[in-house]
Amino acid sequence: MKRVKKLILCMALILSMVFSEVMMVSAAETTTVPEVKAESADVAEDTITADSTMEEPTEEPTENPSEEPAENPSEEPAENPSEEPTENPSEKPAENPTEKPAEEPEETPDSEVVGEPAEEPEEDTVKTPTEEKTDKELAKESEEKTKTEDASKTELEVDPSGAVGNLPWVSNFKHVSSTGDTLRFTWTKASGVTGYRIYYWIYGRDQSTKKFKNVGDVSSATVKVPTAGQRYIVAIHAVKKSGSTTIVAESGKVLTNCPTVAPKITSVKCTSFYPSSHSAYFTASKRSSADSYQYEVYNYAGTRLLRATSSTNSFNVTSSKMKAGLFYSIRVRSITKINGADVYSSWSAKNYFSYEPDNVKRGKNVSGGFRISWSAVTGATGYKVYTSSSKDSGYKRIGTTSARLFDVKSVGGQALQKGQRCYTKIIAYKKVGNVTYNSTEMHYYYTVY
Repeated sequence: MKRVKKLILCMALILSMVFSEVMMVSAAETTTVPEVKAESADVAEDTITADSTMEEPTEEPTENPSEEPAENPSEEPAENPSEEPTENPSEKPAENPTEKPAEEPEETPDSEVVGEPAEEPEEDTVKTPTEEKTDKELAKESEEKTKTEDASKTELEVDPSGAVGNLPWVSNFKHVSSTGDTLRFTWTKASGVTGYRIYYWIYGRDQSTKKFKNVGDVSSATVKVPTAGQRYIVAIHAVKKSGSTTIVAESGKVLTNCPTVAPKITSVKCTSFYPSSHSAYFTASKRSSADSYQYEVYNYAGTRLLRATSSTNSFNVTSSKMKAGLFYSIRVRSITKINGADVYSSWSAKNYFSYEPDNVKRGKNVSGGFRISWSAVTGATGYKVYTSSSKDSGYKRIGTTSARLFDVKSVGGQALQKGQRCYTKIIAYKKVGNVTYNSTEMHYYYTVY
């Protein structure tokens, strides 16, 4: 019986130990508490008792394993290896080599200050009577200069260097009218200024060529430009005078197209005339400020045949009334658009033109040459006869006549020879005052003597 009891007791002890081991393994899986290994039966019994009491609450096993184990293994090891080692090796060694030499600087004499230069005493300056007189003279000269500038506000000046400041913007700046060499402007007066400065320079040229005109506290001004018949860029800046200082606004309103009235056309030339198509081509003097050109064509009697406008100074005129055998005249004027209105220049002098004499024919032979004839040109004063041995060049005038025939006896200034080629041109001309106008010279007559 004793053996049986001992066997039962041993089996119970073994079962309790196994049960304790199972419970401890289960607790270790859900917590991070280090495993405690039972070494005796007494410890096993205590563990069983503790486990049996811990099974009743349901929250404690989840609270303790999640909070306490997370603090001990994660925080404490992080504090010891990271904070203490970084404080000792980094801060303390840095204090000894760097701070101590700075705490014991070398002594300097009392008269010196480290890092700051010694200030030198300012010298007392005493003006002599001569210097005081010079200052007064300079002030007087400056005052006289200011008076002179005020008295000559309308004169052209070279742009001086002066003070520049922020002054009001000049609004409603407009170009309202022009003459051949003047431009007139209006604007709205700005507050807090004493006058205005109007800059101007020829369109397309560098600003270094600009000039300016000073005007007072007004709302309009006329500027006389140096070159007539040009387009100008114009800008207005506000000005404020304070004593002897003139402050000019940094920026101002700019007008990029301010034309003067174009001057009179001085030259009109007929470059070609085609009676079969009733058309002629002309080139007139170009005017920089012109927007277009107007022309009128008259017949030999002075009756106007047409009036038209061209956008350029070279143009084609077509009219069924223009025919061969007649002299016509043309006059041209330029048109400049200013403030929305067309402003006309004076008319040019009339230029007379005609088609060259038609129906040139060779007549009978004469002593030393041959006779030619042609159709008359109404309105012509006479005819000029030219000859050459080459059709394209070398023509020389051999005579003039008021008749419609001429005896040709020379070619290019040399006597005509038998079997020689002869190219002849007949040009009608009209003389008006001291000016001679020629017909076109588009064709030649060829013959062999």
